[in-house]
Amino acid sequence: MPVHVDHTLVNRLRDRYHEQHLVSLGKDVPAGNLLHGGWAELVGVAYERRIYAFPFDTTEEQDDTFIAKMNDAQNRSHFQLLFSNCSDFARAVLNEYFPGTFKRSIIPDAGMTTPKQRNILKPI
Repeated sequence: MPVHVDHTLVNRLRDRYHEQHLVSLGKDVPAGNLLHGGWAELVGVAYERRIYAFPFDTTEEQDDTFIAKMNDAQNRSHFQLLFSNCSDFARAVLNEYFPGTFKRSIIPDAGMTTPKQRNILKPI
């Protein structure tokens, strides 16, 4: 993995990943765009955004419940920039473990879910 990349190299890395891992799924696997997410959003995104990981303690029962819920859901993209974005997904996941803790904000976020500092999750 290169330490520094430019947009051209990120695109080449994405294309190589597609050729090695996704071509077998067919030529119509959507790469995605600003309005509709796709595989390209997952490949190389670490070069374009900061990604944070926060550990938290869970029970086996909580994990099994969450896994069952995810497995029962439709396997399709639900991404919409304003009302079903990455932060909304994180909010829904965290609310499975900490019910009612994470919500949308009218002010300052105009009703969108955006990343916010919360005391419940502490960086390692």
